[in-house]
Amino acid sequence: MAGRRETFTREDRLRNSKQFEAIYARGSRIHGRWLMLLGLPNEVGRSRLGVTLSRKVGPAVMRNKA
Repeated sequence: MAGRRETFTREDRLRNSKQFEAIYARGSRIHGRWLMLLGLPNEVGRSRLGVTLSRKVGPAVMRNKA
């Protein structure tokens, strides 16, 4: 469908550092060559997504575009 945005809603995204820190500290990890996935059960009843990129990718503008 043309013009339709493919985005996650605010409720489906991790949005603050406290949420990310909990996953880094207590989550399980799956390593691949180019990607590392972290998971942690939640009380919300649905999966949520958070994306972080290393500063090796470039400055904030480049990371946001990626």
